[in-house]
Amino acid sequence: INKLTIQYEKSQEENEANRKLIKSLTEQLDQANATILDLSAQIRLMAAQKYGRSSEKRKPDKKDDHDQPSGPSAETPAPGASARKRPVRSKARKPKESLEDLIKKMNLPVTDELHELSEDQRICSVCGTELTPIGRKLVRHEVRYIPGKLEIIRHYSVSYGCPECKRKSRDPRYLPGEFDIHPVMAKAPESLLFGKWVSPSLMALVITLKALYQLPVNRIRSIFSDLDFYAPSVSALNSWVNECAQTYFKPLFE
Repeated sequence: INKLTIQYEKSQEENEANRKLIKSLTEQLDQANATILDLSAQIRLMAAQKYGRSSEKRKPDKKDDHDQPSGPSAETPAPGASARKRPVRSKARKPKESLEDLIKKMNLPVTDELHELSEDQRICSVCGTELTPIGRKLVRHEVRYIPGKLEIIRHYSVSYGCPECKRKSRDPRYLPGEFDIHPVMAKAPESLLFGKWVSPSLMALVITLKALYQLPVNRIRSIFSDLDFYAPSVSALNSWVNECAQTYFKPLFE
């Protein structure tokens, strides 16, 4: 019986402790919910002040009408108050930039495009004589985008020979070998990468897209395809970049 009594008392104590814990957690939950409601109301008020219409905004530092003091002092301004008001200065609007100044700022090459009459229209409607140009009038400006293009450059080395030595070498009056023909070959510029057909300008474009704009090689290849360019393989692009880095960039850091 004593053991049962002790167990019963312990269970009662545990139940009491659990009830106190539940009550404490319930109070904390109620406080948290009240805090959430208060913060939500503040957020809605701030959002209405910031994003609402100007007529619906309510400045927090502005008091309501019933908070304003009543009486003659509140309704009638102090003597000389109108004299102390600062005049409202209108902000001077910056003059609009002219088209000529804008074109100069662009610093682009300018090409004139003439629009002429067709041969059938160059006939005078009065006497039938052929019309001749007497002037031109500027109608408008436009900025035209010219898509990039790729082209194949074939490098030839020109050989040079002396025609006089060639003539004398065939003349029997001169000894054989006295005027041997020694062609002189012009030296063509070396390729950027040995055995590769990539040019410096194409390599600069690939490195710019990869290093500056951080585009993967697959994306660069897709850009070439979208522009209707010949798209080198991924392995070729990687080989170009790696070999160019080892040949030209690595010595700069050593």
